[in-house]
Amino acid sequence: AVVSTQSGHYCRGKECDLNPYFNEKLAYHGIFDTDINTKFLRLTVLDYDRMTTNDMIGVTTVALAGLVPQKQHFYREVLKEPLDLEREESGGMAGAGDRGRIQISLHYQAKKELKVSIVRCSMLMVPGSDCLPNPMVKVNIKPSPKKNLFKRKTEVVKKTANPEFGPKASFSYDVSDFDIESPDKCMEVSVWDCTGLKRHSYIGGIVLGKD
Repeated sequence: AVVSTQSGHYCRGKECDLNPYFNEKLAYHGIFDTDINTKFLRLTVLDYDRMTTNDMIGVTTVALAGLVPQKQHFYREVLKEPLDLEREESGGMAGAGDRGRIQISLHYQAKKELKVSIVRCSMLMVPGSDCLPNPMVKVNIKPSPKKNLFKRKTEVVKKTANPEFGPKASFSYDVSDFDIESPDKCMEVSVWDCTGLKRHSYIGGIVLGKD
């Protein structure tokens, strides 16, 4: 497992451990007293993968309001799916906390094939950053009978908030032996800002086929 924060601070990874103990300190500079009542600390836990990009396990935020200077505070937080956390932070309102738009195309042949095409994104925004993102889109169908079976990703498009992905961003799934029409199946589509060295920041995402 690897823990990262929104500003790109990372803890050292712990291999093959469901209960990792990190005991690390991360220092932030340039935080003023006036920031404490308005800012949050966002923590993301990732499953470190040497061969591919890291997979997100869960995310949580901690409000800085109420912190007392020179006093150590302890928190016990529940990790949540990024989309669930965004809904809570926005109060469940559409458009609140908007981080952009995505256009995708789906073509389904019953019991045979599902084709997913990532067409474009627009108006992407990376929280806490004034730089243009390097967007990449990940697609996954859950639940899957085997890890990474349905995971796909686009190439990275450099320095743009309005990426066009083109024909290479089309993925075909053989679903002849997979009951994709089952009510428990869903497709996760997530957009990431790729800053190199596998350090990817989550921008936003959608879930299709799930209430």
